[in-house]
Amino acid sequence: MLIMEDLRIRRTKQNIESATLDLIELRGFANIRLVDIAERAMVNRNTIYLHYGSKEGIVSAMVDAAFLENWKSFNPESLLSMKLNKQKIYKMFLLLFNTLQSNIELYRVVLTDPSLAGYLDKKIIQIKNAIFSNMKSTKRNNIGIEYVVSGVYGAIQKWIVYDVGTIEENARILSEFTYMNVRHLLLTR
Repeated sequence: MLIMEDLRIRRTKQNIESATLDLIELRGFANIRLVDIAERAMVNRNTIYLHYGSKEGIVSAMVDAAFLENWKSFNPESLLSMKLNKQKIYKMFLLLFNTLQSNIELYRVVLTDPSLAGYLDKKIIQIKNAIFSNMKSTKRNNIGIEYVVSGVYGAIQKWIVYDVGTIEENARILSEFTYMNVRHLLLTR
């Protein structure tokens, strides 16, 4: 019986999250209410309160889950411990882009709605902190990591929002740039 309840809860959450994304795309995050989400997901508003607390809680839960999934697949900390070459970095970026592809609609909605700007910024800070924790804290390293992570994030935004380049093209270009820049950072570890 417990398995059925878990399946029902999972399905309910999927309906709520799907309804939320649909409504954000149609009206914008600032213009939707919990009652709109509940109506579209065909659930009681109290069900949303129970699982998420608010419409912000829904988006936060979706971004957190996607980020956790992506973090498991793509670990930027490994850049610092692997023997660096362009092919390994290329494969890492291929994995990153393919992993992002599985949640691309969520990322597109979050990146294009001005009301949701801070949701991914928090995740980028987590990535930077994880990388910084494995490096010697120097001004050069701090600026270098900021440069690399911000550049990669910007390229990913272009790909998601404006459909710039293919996964393979973007992975190749980013691996070349990253190889050139990260190699110098590793020398000062």
